[in-house]
Amino acid sequence: MPRNAVPDERRPVRVLSRQWLLALLLLFLVLQTSLFAWDANRLIAAAAQRSAAAVAGARATQMALAGMAGQAEVAQVVAINGFVNLRIEYREDTEVWGQIDYWASPLETL
Repeated sequence: MPRNAVPDERRPVRVLSRQWLLALLLLFLVLQTSLFAWDANRLIAAAAQRSAAAVAGARATQMALAGMAGQAEVAQVVAINGFVNLRIEYREDTEVWGQIDYWASPLETL
């Protein structure tokens, strides 16, 4: 092993994984509710174009966001992180999507 090589277990991971991108998207949506109107019907309609599972994920997201209303920003971040961690389970793209490298939309992921 070269002198500067890092063992596999200590190699840095990709900085922005799909889960982090989704968490950041949800965080942005929650924190910006005062600037942007949340259109629940539009989200459900977009999810319906994907699949029944996407609709279920969109509804779960809406329920989670509604439950955070009025909480402090830190509490919202913690709640979003918990929601995303419970909803997303790592599996290979070939197992889930039947493709080697598939970038699912947030609606597909949820």
